[in-house]
Amino acid sequence: MTHEEISTFVETLADHGDVWTPDQVLDVYGTYALPDAIKDRLSALAKLSDTIMNAAAH
Repeated sequence: MTHEEISTFVETLADHGDVWTPDQVLDVYGTYALPDAIKDRLSALAKLSDTIMNAAAH
C-alpha cells in the first residue's frame, strides 16, 4: 500500500471506531490492495460485533 492508501485505510476504519496506526496497517495489510484490506477488516469487525451481541444475549 502507498502512504496515501494507508491514510485512507486509517481514516475509513476510524469512521467505524477501529483505530489503527500506519505501522499497524503496514504490518497487517501492507501487501493487500486497499479495497481488499478494508473489506477484510470490516468483515472482521462485523464478526466481532455479532459475537459480542450473541454473548450479550445469553
